[in-house]
Amino acid sequence: MAHVLHAAPSGIDLGNIANRTTRLTEGVSVYPDHGLNEHVLLDNADRAMYRAKKSGRNQYQVFKADIDHTSIKPSHPKC
Repeated sequence: MAHVLHAAPSGIDLGNIANRTTRLTEGVSVYPDHGLNEHVLLDNADRAMYRAKKSGRNQYQVFKADIDHTSIKPSHPKC
């Protein structure tokens, strides 16, 4: 996964407006270890991503069952 972070662009040139730095933070969940359907996998990937953000930007976190499910809420809508 680290190679994905290194492949991401380090900045975006917006012409005369600005030059912005980009950062990539990822959460990873793997079927079937972290969920048996897309909703559970996305929830767990979201939780892992928010844990990565709490640890500092521009990194990734693989889902772990010990992630506090009450303090980290998934961002995608339920179907």
